[in-house]
Amino acid sequence: MGEYHNTQLGKETQYQNQYDPTLLFPIERASARSGEVPKAFEFFGNDAWTAYELSWLNLSGKPVVAVARFKFPCNSKYVIESKSFKLYLNSLIQSKFASKFDVMDRLASDLSRCCGEAITIDVYDLKEYEEAVLNLKKGKITKKPVKTKFGYHIIILNDIRDSQPKKISDIKQQIVKRIKQNSLSNLEKQLRKNKSIKISDFKKVVQEINN
Repeated sequence: MGEYHNTQLGKETQYQNQYDPTLLFPIERASARSGEVPKAFEFFGNDAWTAYELSWLNLSGKPVVAVARFKFPCNSKYVIESKSFKLYLNSLIQSKFASKFDVMDRLASDLSRCCGEAITIDVYDLKEYEEAVLNLKKGKITKKPVKTKFGYHIIILNDIRDSQPKKISDIKQQIVKRIKQNSLSNLEKQLRKNKSIKISDFKKVVQEINN
């Protein structure tokens, strides 16, 4: 936990091109709100963040680009300083991941640990972006902006790295975990629609099912 004067704000930036969760800089919410918000004031909901160009490499060394949306509980003990968050996301650019879900799990784990509460994350594929990247050669830039549902993008392909894909046995547990998470999420939605059922602590229910 730190203070704003200890962050990278206003300082020369050194970009990391390999995954580095130590770039995340947590700041205690109580400190951030001190003197700005009345003590009796109650907060509800989430802090919403959008990363319009989240990028990483697949196991073949091809860049993958997506839009990510994050939700941090407003009652988490810490907030993540914005510049450190951006630098952390940028560190994924030259890092390889087996799948989008592998990226999501890594991000959720790092960010939840940093802020002190479980966060939620959605990652949206950008097919138009992917097609443009696949047609680029190393060191080249798109001749015109690429349009997606999130806006316009100018793309440069910095590098391509070769690699062997993982065996299904190596990612079996990850797949099972993701299927469980999706099933539980759908179950929660169905249960909440049933007004005759009251859920006091769904997180506890999920933990018991996983155990």
